[in-house]
Amino acid sequence: MAYPYFNDTAIYQPRDISFFRLLKSHGSTGNLTKVSQGGYGGTPYFSPSAPSQIANSNIVFGRHRTGAYHYLLSSSVIDSANEMKWFVDCLKRVDIDKNQLLVLDVEDPSLWGNVTARTNAAIDYLHDAGYKHVGVYYSAGWVWSGKINLNLLHTKLWWTASYDSRNSGVNGDRAWQYTDHWSGLNVDGSMEFTDQGGFFPSSLAIATPAQPEKHGYYSWNPRLVKAIGRVNRYKDINCKQKVDSFPSGTEFEIKEVVHVGGSAYRLKLANGLYLSGWDNHFMNMYYVMSSLKQVKTLQTVYLYKDVERTKVLRSYPKGTLFDVDKIVKMKSGLWEIKTTSGFYMTCNKDYVSRTK
Repeated sequence: MAYPYFNDTAIYQPRDISFFRLLKSHGSTGNLTKVSQGGYGGTPYFSPSAPSQIANSNIVFGRHRTGAYHYLLSSSVIDSANEMKWFVDCLKRVDIDKNQLLVLDVEDPSLWGNVTARTNAAIDYLHDAGYKHVGVYYSAGWVWSGKINLNLLHTKLWWTASYDSRNSGVNGDRAWQYTDHWSGLNVDGSMEFTDQGGFFPSSLAIATPAQPEKHGYYSWNPRLVKAIGRVNRYKDINCKQKVDSFPSGTEFEIKEVVHVGGSAYRLKLANGLYLSGWDNHFMNMYYVMSSLKQVKTLQTVYLYKDVERTKVLRSYPKGTLFDVDKIVKMKSGLWEIKTTSGFYMTCNKDYVSRTK
């Protein structure tokens, strides 16, 4: 049986709709977004990416395949209520209704003692607040060691994390997270066991249909784009005379953007051929937004002393974090990052990923 794939996102992943369309083009059928962590009386946290990520997931995947999760830090049964009050307050700041899936992320090393009882107290709070579908995420090792007892949980929506294995290793679970770099996109990937009842409230598929996607055109030159799904090249500006086609993930350098009429634009290549200008067909490969505050390297990246990147400072390995001062342009017109330390680096999404 082929099981549906889904993802989970947090502040480390992009929040723009093109990213969620990219996930869908790679075969994803849904997404869960981290909304909060901790709670009142402790260290409450709300993800600033959550409102946009959930809104765009609702559009791309539909409400029945979009959900939210909370990272549990509860120190007692009473503290679980403090955390869930914070979680519910945070849910009011995002577009999640009471029919959508909520998940408790139960994995923090600080959790001790009767983790099952504290998790149940959180589940009960959410059920009492009217949320109909509450699941639990945990490490397979916690089940094997007895740190959490799934059979005593007040929900059967179990989601197991187990990497580098042939299966989840937990009988009766509804989903399995098996990678943190799904399809090479720097995002967690899971599969849903539909023959065991499924994880998402899929019965809402008819009652709550997905919102229609809103498409637009690139009216500005993104310089480098990546195909989201299979795309065609055309000989004419009206995109009637197809020349050839390319698979998802193919990158194209754009010479210029040509206005067709009204709100329609085309992406023109150096060889004179055209691509459709739809923003749901292509992801722009350079960060250009002034709101970018931090990135993480996806491969080895060089830092430069000058804006034209001719004087190398040194290289940094995959996984290095850099705080962003602002986005600047080189003489060529390409965007790059000026770090808070005063040095320069690429803002190509093949090399760096937004974390804040």
